[in-house]
Amino acid sequence: MDSLSSKASQNYSFYNNSSNFGIYGLFLCRGDVSNNTCRSCVSNATQEITTRCPSHKTAIIWYDECMLRYADVNFFGEVQISPRVLMWNVQNVNREWNSTSPDEPNYGARSLMYRLMDEALKKAVLFRADNETVSDESEQRYGLVQCSRDINTSSCSDCFTKLMDEVKNCCESKIGWRILAPSCNIRYENYSFFQQPAVPPPTPPPQPAVPPLTPSAQPPDKYRSLTTLSSFLYSDYFHAGESSDTREEKPEENGNKKR
Repeated sequence: MDSLSSKASQNYSFYNNSSNFGIYGLFLCRGDVSNNTCRSCVSNATQEITTRCPSHKTAIIWYDECMLRYADVNFFGEVQISPRVLMWNVQNVNREWNSTSPDEPNYGARSLMYRLMDEALKKAVLFRADNETVSDESEQRYGLVQCSRDINTSSCSDCFTKLMDEVKNCCESKIGWRILAPSCNIRYENYSFFQQPAVPPPTPPPQPAVPPLTPSAQPPDKYRSLTTLSSFLYSDYFHAGESSDTREEKPEENGNKKR
């Protein structure tokens, strides 16, 4: 556990390692969080998992911003969807924009999530988060997908597919849901929950040209240099917290949940 926490402090967002004692561990930070958030999350996860599972041979813990797990068998490169945690909002989808009854598939959510999965598989980090406009363009829906980077793209695709099959069985008609599994996780909401990409600063307007010096103002054998220095201050932040939505949580196959 110490080696995992140490790597997070070195600005790693993913790391896996094995010890001489036959223990295999990894952490994965959410692809949109800052280095500081990742480091803090992994540090808290390390402390929490060692406190709550001091003698367990296998354990996994999830936070909103990171996941950490270890085992006494080599799981690197293997797709694992158990144990897993399913959570969903108790409110059904608005029929006006979904065009379905509450018990019918949410095709808008499917469209967004499958698009994100396709895009994530083309990225080295196996992560994608984005939003889509629905209804009369006054509402937004948000999705996030991510795989652990110890598996390849084919295995990542398989993991996504299995979790989407779970969604169809449990909660597709809800306005929000998520599934956390060891090898991948997916989430869909009607509010923004991930870090938005930084907006580049506007290009500063061109500086006015320096007017030529007149002979009476400056002798011709001397020159004046004018340097314009522009400074920009960037400020960003990340807020992580529990959703105020009413949710039902369903741990599966003895999976401990941590929000």
